[in-house]
Amino acid sequence: MIRPLNRQSIKAANFIPAATVDRPTTWFRDRGVEFHHGQDDLDAYEFAGVNVSGLSVGLLRYANAPLDETTLLFPDTAVLGVFVDKVAREFDLSIEHFHWRNAEPLGQPSD
Repeated sequence: MIRPLNRQSIKAANFIPAATVDRPTTWFRDRGVEFHHGQDDLDAYEFAGVNVSGLSVGLLRYANAPLDETTLLFPDTAVLGVFVDKVAREFDLSIEHFHWRNAEPLGQPSD
């Protein structure tokens, strides 16, 4: 199940880039994900925070990034394999949709 995160949950999460998928932000919007616009020191961006089967997930696209790619972010306490499996399953993505995956194993999954 995919649910939006509230602003406090987004601010509290220490998101880390986990993977890049070949889906534009509009593809996620069509599935009910609400993106917000922002600006940091580097660029303008679109960002959404969602809960995917109990795991906080960030979706990010910088203005100058390819239009057909979205970066998936996960909290530093997540395990990459669990993260990718849950997101892929909930958004109906196959492994071929993932262009890049962070290989750093971090933390342990929480039950």
